[in-house]
Amino acid sequence: MIQCDNISKWYGEQKALDSLTMTIPEGETSILLGPSGCGKSTTLRLINKLIIPEEGNISIDGKNIRDIRSVDLRRSMGYVIQSIALLPHMTVEENISLVPTLLKWDEKRKESRCLELLDMIGLNAELYRKKYPSQLSGGEAQRIAVARALAADPPFLLMDEPFGAVDPLNRESLQNEFIEIQRKLKKTVVFVTHDLEEAVRLGDKIFVLKEGVLQQNGSPAEILGQPSNDFVRDFVGPDRSLKLLNYYLAGNFMQPIPIESAGAWQNAPVLDTGDNLKTALSIMLEMSIDNIFVENRKNGEKGILARQTIEELSNLHRKSGEKSE
Repeated sequence: MIQCDNISKWYGEQKALDSLTMTIPEGETSILLGPSGCGKSTTLRLINKLIIPEEGNISIDGKNIRDIRSVDLRRSMGYVIQSIALLPHMTVEENISLVPTLLKWDEKRKESRCLELLDMIGLNAELYRKKYPSQLSGGEAQRIAVARALAADPPFLLMDEPFGAVDPLNRESLQNEFIEIQRKLKKTVVFVTHDLEEAVRLGDKIFVLKEGVLQQNGSPAEILGQPSNDFVRDFVGPDRSLKLLNYYLAGNFMQPIPIESAGAWQNAPVLDTGDNLKTALSIMLEMSIDNIFVENRKNGEKGILARQTIEELSNLHRKSGEKSE
């Protein structure tokens, strides 16, 4: 767990953070959300002691980070940034193994971990391990950056707009892979973004910041359904119920396939259980269909998702939001 207590940070005459207090739960993805200049990235840099606050304290699992050596603190934290920052003179394997090398892992252990991580991020080890960063696409390079951050199996992961520099298609793919990785590893993640849909899709908890002041924190459903003030309400926008569909996964709402529909499986569009309900609804509207098949591509479990289920959920949250206003 990461605890920030009354953190304030100044840059000259400008106050970047103003008495920020927040708790980052263990094993969850916590999103720092807000417009540019609100203090999101400053908070990350404070957590790993790249900068020091003028006021307040930060503790990691109950220990004040002022009492932890900077090198030890940073080795407990994977760090992924938007600019990727792979070392250009090192191969993919050498980049991934950077921290394990500093920790003096033996060659066999480093190689095994590299192969494990390349498989986890969906890249063929034999094709990619000896490539250099200049030979990678933007999406591939960002996957390697995530693998490098996870290489020494740190309990904490700091991510500063990690998918912001890639195209929309690659961005969605990277988000899906992150969801799958986090589902397996349960790291304590602090993730910075200014993109509301990304925050809703990836976050267990969202902290909304404005000019260094925490405006609201809660689950995606709470942020979208019950904005605490005018700033949060304006930031999330009027179509909150539709955005919330990014938060719900098709696999959680699928039903058993009726016997009479079983034969239609082969020729119908199929969603993955990890796809969100907004994607499902978009496909249904585009194809003018009322139901769509869903499959867990890892274990073969199949089901069917009804458009009526999605619309009822959306209407429920819309009415809840109206009452809160």
